[in-house]
Amino acid sequence: MVLHGAFSTAREMENWSGWSQLADREGFIVIYPEGIGLLGFLQHWNAGHCCGKAAEDDWDDVAFIEAAINGVSIQYEIDKHRIYMVGFSNGG
Repeated sequence: MVLHGAFSTAREMENWSGWSQLADREGFIVIYPEGIGLLGFLQHWNAGHCCGKAAEDDWDDVAFIEAAINGVSIQYEIDKHRIYMVGFSNGG
């Protein structure tokens, strides 16, 4: 699970991070969820103490991440004891 920073996107994080190439080479699954946004952009996460609409609306990032993992586990066999997350800035 790789989380982008505020005002970035999942696609930008994928392009910038190189995790997809590593996942292909090492044989693991990587997903890039998209944070809540304004007007279709300005994606961000609820860091608890900050960050726009996500904090204002009390967006539940944990439930969202759990749903993403569960969605992936329907399509792929994953070991739920070996799930790791990295993030940048507001996604960290």
